[in-house]
Amino acid sequence: MTPFRFAWWNTKLSPPGGKPASPEKQTIAAEVVRALIDDHGVQLLALGEVSMEDLKSLRRACRAPLDYTFEVPTTGNKRGSRLAILHHLEMVELREVMWPRVIWLGNPMRPSLQARVYFQGELVNCFVLHWPSNFRDDAAAGKRQELARDLRRTIHELPDPEARVLVLGDFNAEPFSAELNEGLKASRDRDRARAKHLLYNPCWRLLGEQQTLGEETERRRGAGTYYYRQSGQITRWFTMDQMLVSSALLSREQWHLDEGTVEIWQEPPLANIRRGTPVLDFDHYPIVGSLRAPTAAAGRA
Repeated sequence: MTPFRFAWWNTKLSPPGGKPASPEKQTIAAEVVRALIDDHGVQLLALGEVSMEDLKSLRRACRAPLDYTFEVPTTGNKRGSRLAILHHLEMVELREVMWPRVIWLGNPMRPSLQARVYFQGELVNCFVLHWPSNFRDDAAAGKRQELARDLRRTIHELPDPEARVLVLGDFNAEPFSAELNEGLKASRDRDRARAKHLLYNPCWRLLGEQQTLGEETERRRGAGTYYYRQSGQITRWFTMDQMLVSSALLSREQWHLDEGTVEIWQEPPLANIRRGTPVLDFDHYPIVGSLRAPTAAAGRA
């Protein structure tokens, strides 16, 4: 059966408080979207920091096939950035697309998109998120903790205790953060995730340099998903963009995470291949992965 290929990218086309993207930036973004569809066969692409105008421009510029469409909840966060999903019309069906509200100190936040995704008739509960950043919000850490607890409750309250869950997004926190470990109960340990019904985070593998010293050539790769251009940091690289899956997706006898496909997409025109950094003022690379149908006579994944 055809694998379910998905991706997440924080585009920075319409960041909160930022300027509209230049025509050059719009063109590069469209080429990235097209490459993810054509070269990676992505059937569901979740996007962050995009406005409705960005989506219209992307649709025209990337010449998205007619069998792909954008899905955006009718209720959005008018004060910040939007989230959207581009998906294949025939292979992927989205139902009950929502933008749930979370209250923080009496103020509503809408930092995530939730949908029931059907691929070849199989249900995956999908959550797409973009959590507040420390670089823009002094209260961001507390907000992320509350958002993590709220998302964990939402997942726990799904009707099926063995529900397939896929979480994609920019957490503005790394895999080892309290938000992911304590708030979301996301583990690097597959056995513990299976035994305790925790979320599993395959993006621990994406921490740090993606090339060994011996592999360094003129074709450089980055050391994370997010490149912070300001000076004064011990590192400019962070792994903020991640995917999490429920324990129901950790058995090869069922639909499961094809962990070998999880990677950071670092290709031209988005990547400066000599430096390994994103071009222009882009600061995030996409992450890609896939789910695979049950493997005949499979043992434990």
